[in-house]
Amino acid sequence: MRMSSSKWLVPVVTSLAIVLAAIATLLLAAHPAVVGCPGSSVSGGLIDCGAVVSSPGGKILGLPLGGWALLWLFLYWLGRVAWRGRLLSVIATLGFLGVAYAVGTELRVGHVCAWCTLVQLSIVTLGVWSLVTNRVKVQDHG
Repeated sequence: MRMSSSKWLVPVVTSLAIVLAAIATLLLAAHPAVVGCPGSSVSGGLIDCGAVVSSPGGKILGLPLGGWALLWLFLYWLGRVAWRGRLLSVIATLGFLGVAYAVGTELRVGHVCAWCTLVQLSIVTLGVWSLVTNRVKVQDHG
């Protein structure tokens, strides 16, 4: 069974995710106290980007989580353009692990970052998409 795919979906979701990750990373770098997260000015609310990104888990090896998301999105884009095939499965798995880490950080802090959530959803969508389409290609050429 051949799965039909929309040729515009992956570029649109990738572009949207890159824009969201870039905005979040730039806002954090420019204004660490005010990340531009909806509801972040409400003290004690569930949505508080500042609490998430300034937490000990908000950086890995000195790079903010948004920077890692940008790196993953670049690798994903490069994988779609240049590598294709099974390496995309590795990239997707790294994305899932990164999302799990970010969600774990949000759970530990007790707050949610709206920007982060949008980027996480984009990474999961792209990861699942690449795994499903790669599986279909492998079965077709099998």
